[in-house]
Amino acid sequence: MSQSLPARIPTLIFDLDGTLTDSKPGIVGCLREVLDARNISGYGSLDRFIGPPVEQWAAELLPHASAEDRAVLARDYRACYDRVGWSNNSVYPGVAEMLAQLNRDGFPLYVCTSKHEHFAVRILEKFDLAQYFNAIHLIGNQVCAPIELPANSRHLDTYRANLMYSDQVFHCTAIGAGRALDGIRMMAIARGLELRQIADSPGVITIISVNSPRRFDEAMTEGLMAMAEHGQAVVITPFTLMGAMAPVSLAAALAQQNAEALFGVVLAQLIRPGTPVMYGAFTSNVDMRSGAPAFGTPENAKANVASGQLARRYRLPYRTSNASASNAADARRQHSLRCGFAGSCRRKASWTMRHSAAESPTRFGRALFQNRIARRPTFPEFE
Repeated sequence: MSQSLPARIPTLIFDLDGTLTDSKPGIVGCLREVLDARNISGYGSLDRFIGPPVEQWAAELLPHASAEDRAVLARDYRACYDRVGWSNNSVYPGVAEMLAQLNRDGFPLYVCTSKHEHFAVRILEKFDLAQYFNAIHLIGNQVCAPIELPANSRHLDTYRANLMYSDQVFHCTAIGAGRALDGIRMMAIARGLELRQIADSPGVITIISVNSPRRFDEAMTEGLMAMAEHGQAVVITPFTLMGAMAPVSLAAALAQQNAEALFGVVLAQLIRPGTPVMYGAFTSNVDMRSGAPAFGTPENAKANVASGQLARRYRLPYRTSNASASNAADARRQHSLRCGFAGSCRRKASWTMRHSAAESPTRFGRALFQNRIARRPTFPEFE
């Protein structure tokens, strides 16, 4: 870069197609394939269809067709793009170097694209660009459990994928000391370090879920202790649902959450003083008729705000979630996610995580890392 950007710029947002990568060959090639299969001609240059959503150009190319025919055209195009089109792509000269420099300078980087999310992430991972962005939905531990692999070793496959496709800190599993140690050891090997050296530069992070009310089960406790022993970051997250595992009132539920979270924080510091920790919160209510978890509710939003205040009181980074209890991608689900996310943003959460614990099992887990804690956790208050 010929000159540095002013430090007052808080965020940089990039388009993908035609800005970071030259996606023209893949897009045009698949467009031509689906149009030729239907004997459609006279459409002129296809360059104008690079960028707009698929549904938009399908309507232009088939102005008199039914909505069903347009949907079939869009489906066939996406099938072609999923098969070969996405990889027929290249990064513009200088883009990787520019992003690396902006990343080193501390600028939050975002991608905004009309592409389906899995295409965008796949392209950025292919060219090793995903690691520079703060707000792409990044791989945490595993996007979807690889149930076709042996249960006792599938965590090793997900760790390997994280190490292959990024050089960032990744989320490992801490259900027992063994899986946590596997993640720590693999990160040390990837960095060319001995196990005793990894504590000087934390490389993995995990979530310790409290078995509320007021119980750390054996597996999670062993995982926490293993992570803390090697100086790796732990997120202590009580699972406090008002009316189920916690009192029905917001104040009492927050008191229980706070006690459980601080117990985990103190335990980590007893194992190894200076262990990086985060204050986690998941407090919400349950449906009083069915007992099912409810998220995106006023109680959930208030709990997010109050938990952020508690985390700041203890000078700890704050992890929360914008979850939804809806089983469909409908307006209710979006409203729930928006309400949950609003509370997180109001209290400047360090890590806002949306996952599938309370949603339909077909939803993929995904994590949105809002600041640089995801890239390398540093906690001055413990140094």
